[in-house]
Amino acid sequence: IFFYPPEARTFAQLGEARKNRVSHRFHAAQALIAALSR
Repeated sequence: IFFYPPEARTFAQLGEARKNRVSHRFHAAQALIAALSR
């Protein structure tokens, strides 16, 4: 279980859009997609 203190909830309780805003993996994947698209 991954608890996200600023929201006082677990990541499972957060919506997908909110998780993506705070996820380092999401940001890294977006950067990789952009780099590969060039």
